[in-house]
Amino acid sequence: MKYDVLVLGAGMVGVSSALHLQARGRSVVLFDRQAAGLETSFGNAGIIQREAVRPYAFPRALSVIAGAATNRRLDVRYHAAALRHVAGPLLRYFNHSASAPYARIAADYASMIAMSIDTHAELIRAAQAESLVKKQGWLMLMRSEKIWRPPLPRPTCCTAKTA
Repeated sequence: MKYDVLVLGAGMVGVSSALHLQARGRSVVLFDRQAAGLETSFGNAGIIQREAVRPYAFPRALSVIAGAATNRRLDVRYHAAALRHVAGPLLRYFNHSASAPYARIAADYASMIAMSIDTHAELIRAAQAESLVKKQGWLMLMRSEKIWRPPLPRPTCCTAKTA
């Protein structure tokens, strides 16, 4: 059988991409080692969100870079042996995170994220999965103010302080 598009990975992004391509008249094959959804990255923990309209930029503060370089941060972990394999992509990430390129990237990203709730709603309705979705928001708790280190922005909603 002949297909227009081969989508590798049947996680949230792969399945969504395949469904949208199919809706646009493309013949699509979705390929994964397991059944759909069994090998997803769990990156968003099942959260469909629209408020995160700025992608994570490569840090510019020397203290943040030093913390990452010494593996003392919670948001970045690496193995020294891997650095030679990721040096090129890291340099490109650093360059794209400079002010002008980042502003263009953030604008493009924001235009895509703005559609996320409506687009997911269409897919949820088509799958008759409305009963599986809770529209309650989410709550993020931290033990102390020290947890909120730059460059992580403070959420404008849903924060709570503990004693």
